[in-house]
This record gives sequence, structure tokens and C-alpha cells, in this order.
Amino acid sequence: MAQYDSGERFVRDVIERVGMNGFNLVWESREHLPQPGEVADPDHWIARVTR
Repeated sequence: MAQYDSGERFVRDVIERVGMNGFNLVWESREHLPQPGEVADPDHWIARVTR
């Protein structure tokens, strides 16, 4: 259950910061999937994927 909560929090935080279009980058390639630790640190994921 905890993984669902952290996943929901990740999605919500990313959408708050970069909008739905920014979040949708996750679907563009396998490399855009969150790496270990990025679910707890969405800013790191955003920085890596949107550079």
C-alpha cells in the first residue's frame, strides 16, 4: 500500500511543478521512468528528464 501512496505523491508533486505536459514526459521513453530514489525526490526526476 505504501508504494501506491508514494507513487501518487510523486505524480501529484510533478504535476504541481511542471504540469500535466511535463509529467507526460514519463511516457516518452524508458529512460524517463523514475529511477530508484526519484519517486521520493520528484525535483531530481524533473531536473533529469527536462534538461
